[in-house]
Amino acid sequence: MKKLWISAILGFACICAASGQTTVANLDAAIQRASMSIFANISTGPRIALLTFTSPSKDLSYYVLDELTQALGKNATLRIAERSDVDSLLTEMNLEVNSDISDSDAQEIGRRLRVETVVTGSLVKMAENYSFRNKVMAVSNTRQQKSMSVNVRDNPHLQQLLGQDAASNTADTVISAPPAPSGYNIGDTGPAGGLIFYDKGDNSDGWRYLEAAPVEAEFQAVWSLRTTAVDNTQDALGGGKRNTGLIVEKFNQVSGEANTAAQQSDNLEFNGFDDWFLPSTAELEQMYGNLKRRNLGSFKNGRYWSSVQYSDYNANIQNFQDGRTDSGSKGSRYYVRPIRQVEGQN
Repeated sequence: MKKLWISAILGFACICAASGQTTVANLDAAIQRASMSIFANISTGPRIALLTFTSPSKDLSYYVLDELTQALGKNATLRIAERSDVDSLLTEMNLEVNSDISDSDAQEIGRRLRVETVVTGSLVKMAENYSFRNKVMAVSNTRQQKSMSVNVRDNPHLQQLLGQDAASNTADTVISAPPAPSGYNIGDTGPAGGLIFYDKGDNSDGWRYLEAAPVEAEFQAVWSLRTTAVDNTQDALGGGKRNTGLIVEKFNQVSGEANTAAQQSDNLEFNGFDDWFLPSTAELEQMYGNLKRRNLGSFKNGRYWSSVQYSDYNANIQNFQDGRTDSGSKGSRYYVRPIRQVEGQN
């Protein structure tokens, strides 16, 4: 897994160098790309601080910085400054988390935090899309800095984070937020009584939203009783339904595989809906970030199974206490929160 992640980072760096600015589907995809770019461009030491993200909304700025912290925190070689320490220094310098910050101020905060690298970013309105930018700078030398920029398509999740302050100015331009289209917002109650935790922005492949089952449908189970291997599971958003189908099909052919996490999710009938499945790792990450960290959904501070096989003997899990992705023995009993796809209006 580590080799694959490093390859993805190097591949992303090559793509950016070759083609310049790219367009991604949504804000969360931009954040993931930013985390890979930041890691690829750190050369002065493992201690870093995420300082500010210039935007019209503090909610949006904290969301981006928190998600970047979670993504970068999965790499054990990095040591990230505490958010509370950064915020204290920003307040002392009459700055806010969504303020535009000079290189000299960024370096001063970096020196006081005793880090080698500081990171800043911004969101700027560009025609129909937004430009998501971040800058990585060495504290010891302002000339040692790298930047990344991708275009982010507008969607309801982004507009929700922009909130009522969306008409405020950024350092570059004015962001004017159009009204969100009819449909669900992140955190809304879905058709099955659960919570909407992901919006991909369009109704492709018959679905637009992902809904997490209510806590009443949560259970504990093993991933496999016989460490049965299931090849070709996918880690992506939208992959959980396919993965669950592969697991159930394989387990139904194996004697002794019963009442596993995927099988119970597939068999679940709740509030009149029977199309539940075991989420992929990427889907669990969205559930953790958009629900658990906002104290929505009554999730436990424990490990939750994904539908992604890590090896013949292990499968991927998400720790809902700290958001870290890891793997666990298939025979271990962990929590399961089934999800389902929801069709959108556009």
